[in-house]
Amino acid sequence: MRAFPFLFARLDVTGLCVIAALAAGCTFDSSQLRALPDGAVELPMAPDAGAAGSGDDTANPADAPIATGGNDGSAGTGGGTGGTSGMGGSDALAATGGIVGSDGPSGTGGAGITDGSVATGGVDALDAPVATGDTRTGGTAGGSTGTGGTGGTAGTTGTGGTGPLPAIVFFGSSSTISAGQSSTLTWVVRGATSLSIDQGVGSVLGVTYITVAPTQTTTYTLTLNDSVSAQVTVTVPPDGFTATGNMTVSRQYHTATLLGNGTVLVAGGLGSANRYLQSAELFIPSAGTFMATGNMTAARWDHTATMLPSGKVLIAGGTNSAGSLQSAELYAPSAGTFTATGSMTVARGGHTATLLGNGMVLIAGGESPTGKNLQSAELYDPAAGTFTATGSMSVARQYPTATLLPNSSMVLIAGGGTASAELFDPAAGIFAVTGTMWVARSGHTATLLANGTVLIAGGGSASAELYK
Repeated sequence: MRAFPFLFARLDVTGLCVIAALAAGCTFDSSQLRALPDGAVELPMAPDAGAAGSGDDTANPADAPIATGGNDGSAGTGGGTGGTSGMGGSDALAATGGIVGSDGPSGTGGAGITDGSVATGGVDALDAPVATGDTRTGGTAGGSTGTGGTGGTAGTTGTGGTGPLPAIVFFGSSSTISAGQSSTLTWVVRGATSLSIDQGVGSVLGVTYITVAPTQTTTYTLTLNDSVSAQVTVTVPPDGFTATGNMTVSRQYHTATLLGNGTVLVAGGLGSANRYLQSAELFIPSAGTFMATGNMTAARWDHTATMLPSGKVLIAGGTNSAGSLQSAELYAPSAGTFTATGSMTVARGGHTATLLGNGMVLIAGGESPTGKNLQSAELYDPAAGTFTATGSMSVARQYPTATLLPNSSMVLIAGGGTASAELFDPAAGIFAVTGTMWVARSGHTATLLANGTVLIAGGGSASAELYK
């Protein structure tokens, strides 16, 4: 066997020395070697990675088979995957006496991709020992180590709120109660050396609540250390009354009529600065609110409103800037509108209007446009939409009362600037005098009781009386 000169190269890649021997007869251009750090050199690579060498397998058949070169180092894992190193060309079996074929150059390992994670560069495996008479180059190292990404800056921890608690908190479980009900007063305090509530309660140091049951609206004051205090007012409406929603406008001397659908029609009256009102509105009991509805055909106060069997409401007479009115109109709940109907036989305001058993409406008394009290009466026929005169009362009356009596169909007309009273008989269309009240009354009330008697009250007097 021939002796082969050897060329040694030292490659510093990861601190390992890799020794390669090139057999005589294999050529290379030494000018292509380039200096690396620490005096290392790098062998030139073929341009095509992984191409097999073209060996001569006809000569030197007795040579031993070529040992397999070392495995290529794996490419480092970067933020993306590095290129895979090319495999060395397959060794050809050398024929006896022949020249060993050159291995194909290894492909260049992919470079590590720089991203947030550090890619680990591949490490060359040591070549297997070279058999006599042949040379083999190991695989090239894998991709270079990628540069690690810079971590984000951690957020600053927020500062929790601080500050002292209020020295005193005081509240009631119910701010409005009815007579006989109770409310629980509760408080939270700090640094208390003395704590008391007025209204006869006294010291409450050591407790956090009490129950109170005032019979009228009462304000309770909680005093801490004789210096700091807080108040709670418990409202007790008089006689069981509680506030509800407000009307859309301020009004007085208006009418209020319960409709078949449960709402209440409020119409006309005097507004602020004694302004005559043409507007109307509805009270919705389920919501406790008022809402506007259609306007009347004329502004009026001192008028009457009578619920008819049809469900419509008859608005008759009244007074406005023109004086007493003769006109009348009907309100239709289904449409929410007012429309004119027939006019009364005379203009009047401050009169009475009573729905009779036969469906007619009795209009009686009142004040004329000249300010004279009226003695006349008339009937409204809903079917015809007209008014016709009926018998006159025994005396003229303004602001009397009219009450339909049960089981007789008679109407009791009482007072109206006098103590006298009389009964209207619808069948005969006439009035007849009945008993006299104890005092003369005007603008009073008359209420039919369950036992059939009529309670007469007020009207310029504190007195009251019963009609049987």
